[in-house]
Amino acid sequence: MARSRRSSKASAPSFLMNSSGSFQGFRLTTLDVTPASRRIGIARSAARIPAPSLSSGQKDPLFFCDGPERYREKDWVRYFFQNDSFPYTPGTHFVYSNFCSYILSVLLEEKSGTGLLNYLRYRFFEPVGIPNPDWTLCPQGHCMAANGLYLTIDELARFGHLLLHEGSLNGKQIVPKKFVIDACQKHIDSYNPLTEHPDYQSYGYGYFIYMGPMEDTLILSGNYGQYCVVDKKHHMVSCVMSLDGNDHKKIRDDLVDSLAEYYGVKISHI
Repeated sequence: MARSRRSSKASAPSFLMNSSGSFQGFRLTTLDVTPASRRIGIARSAARIPAPSLSSGQKDPLFFCDGPERYREKDWVRYFFQNDSFPYTPGTHFVYSNFCSYILSVLLEEKSGTGLLNYLRYRFFEPVGIPNPDWTLCPQGHCMAANGLYLTIDELARFGHLLLHEGSLNGKQIVPKKFVIDACQKHIDSYNPLTEHPDYQSYGYGYFIYMGPMEDTLILSGNYGQYCVVDKKHHMVSCVMSLDGNDHKKIRDDLVDSLAEYYGVKISHI
């Protein structure tokens, strides 16, 4: 656990891990910096996709980082637009898909003329205290965006503190405050009660960020048990990194339950 009033110096082993999915929120930092990127005509419908809330109109999530298509498909942009019927009005239907982050990455890279990692290196990563990030690329050379970013647990915690302090870190406003506040608000329901069982990520979705089950909490959630919980009410950031290939959601539930017990907070289950 990393409290906001204490130094963020390393207190855990500084090994790198693929924080698969838990850093979806890193993409929100690019949206306010480059509003013009939304106008790129990679595909006719691209400008209509409210990708930050994972509500592009998709019916299916398509493939994830460990799916077989990940190793067969060469052109992921073409695959995205050719392999889903997009039956829903954008902004109305939540589908957790890596492609929303990926398409935003491609848009930004096409507009800026540089890779997402290079674009964010001095605008975001270095000011946050992530001096040498490593991010996996797709077959076309675009940043995978939704996963493949290697971080230490301390670096993940710094991003949590950035959200906790509304875009500011160590006294410097790195991401506009108004935008971070908006990103951390619920914009869409994150589960379908007709087809899914509710869990601790069923309380709504902001911009690549889950709303938590406790008041004023956010959850950054990643595969294999990569979690960052931001508790704004109690000014706390809690991070876990693991390599649990089984039921890693239990790690998330234990983390949230422990925080609720520590503060004597009763969780309101859906």
